[in-house]
Amino acid sequence: MTLSALSQKRTFAAQKGMSALPQKRPKSDPAGIRDLKDVAKAFKAIKAKSAIFISRGDRSGTHLAELGIWHKDIGIDIEKNKGPWYKAVGQRMSGTLDLAVADNGYVLSDRGIILVNSAKHPNVKPEFGQQFIDWLVSLEGQNAIANYKIKGEQLFFPNATDPGA
Repeated sequence: MTLSALSQKRTFAAQKGMSALPQKRPKSDPAGIRDLKDVAKAFKAIKAKSAIFISRGDRSGTHLAELGIWHKDIGIDIEKNKGPWYKAVGQRMSGTLDLAVADNGYVLSDRGIILVNSAKHPNVKPEFGQQFIDWLVSLEGQNAIANYKIKGEQLFFPNATDPGA
């Protein structure tokens, strides 16, 4: 079973101590959101500063979650009321992230979460999946995630130990 609904992502992530929707930001942080924990406040700051925001724009679960934040939390229909700082690219996450890095922009990203029902798939070994999850949220796993870099830039900001995440 693939989890794509935002509420399911948030529920699963909360149970595992992970943020379902981390935000990727440029090193220079032009909107000044580095220390914000609230995604809606970050979106408001990005819009207020007209900082580049790269949207998947592909009607994926992540894109729909982003649209929901703009609409419900910020109070705008971003597809109708966007400025030149907002770029909907119609790409998968990897392409969207590449463009965000190239344009020094922000992007709302997801974490791929796939669960398999071991009752329907008897060859699945759930204990190995749990072992992997436990490692991901362990200090060793969180350090490995934090230390993963491309061209010297940290790509992921783990927060399994953050009680406010």
